[in-house]
Amino acid sequence: MVPAQVGEEFYIKVRQCGLKLEWVGFWEAAEPNCKLIDGAKKSPFRHWRHQHLFDVAGSQGEQTLMTDRVEYSLQAGVFGILGRLLDVTVMRVVFTLMFHARHRATRKYFTKSA
Repeated sequence: MVPAQVGEEFYIKVRQCGLKLEWVGFWEAAEPNCKLIDGAKKSPFRHWRHQHLFDVAGSQGEQTLMTDRVEYSLQAGVFGILGRLLDVTVMRVVFTLMFHARHRATRKYFTKSA
């Protein structure tokens, strides 16, 4: 069973790099053992779409490879050329740190569950 239901909203409040960020997201797609896709109604981005793609492997489905694909764009006109520079430098670092932290948390959760 997938707890996410298509169209259902979720709320996230985080503090990142000293900034308080508030998101209102929604589930765009939820297919067990296949994919989970979220979008954002409110976020620091003008556009946000995040695909969690699952590839179940192993003779008894005991392994899963999760691949993330993120589509986003920064708020239009807020930073201009500086925004584009931030996008190809700072945002890559932010996403790398964010996904590394999530990977560690996911591995810890599933290792503890096993």
